[in-house]
Amino acid sequence: MIWLDVFEAAGSAATAGALFFIAASTAHAKKAAIAAEQQLSVERARDDERCRERARAQAHQISTWPAIRHLGRGQQEWGIVIANASDDPIYDVTVARRPGIAQGGSDIAAIRANLKVVPPGLYFLKANSKPGEMPRALPRVDLEPIFKNLDYCAELTFRDSSSATWRRSRSGVLTALDTEIGS
Repeated sequence: MIWLDVFEAAGSAATAGALFFIAASTAHAKKAAIAAEQQLSVERARDDERCRERARAQAHQISTWPAIRHLGRGQQEWGIVIANASDDPIYDVTVARRPGIAQGGSDIAAIRANLKVVPPGLYFLKANSKPGEMPRALPRVDLEPIFKNLDYCAELTFRDSSSATWRRSRSGVLTALDTEIGS
């Protein structure tokens, strides 16, 4: 019977050791799981930021500014430049400039144009465009930017090649109109 007590005691000690080992392993596994969860959270945040950056990449390459187009022999046209510096076209483009006052006191004409597609390039939309008149593709050399009056600037709304909709304000601020991109 003594041998039986010795084996029972050894079995009990082995069970207690195994339980201690399992408890220690569980605590370690819990710490590892928490660390892995934190790392996964960091990686998800990085992935989300990369997706937002990719979504904004084309939109950042779309801009507009007021300019004077020199036609030669002292003639010029005033209007808006639409610049698509990306490799893809933009779609459903709306250019809107409300009327304003020049520094000299003369009126600045309103501009309103709706374009189905604007391919990569630089385009000039003159202030006195007729309805349906398309902007002209131009080299920069013919254009003189207008720097000193925000009233000459226009707002640009467009859809990029990923079908996200954007607005470039008169002051140049780019805003995603699709809420999942802007967040």
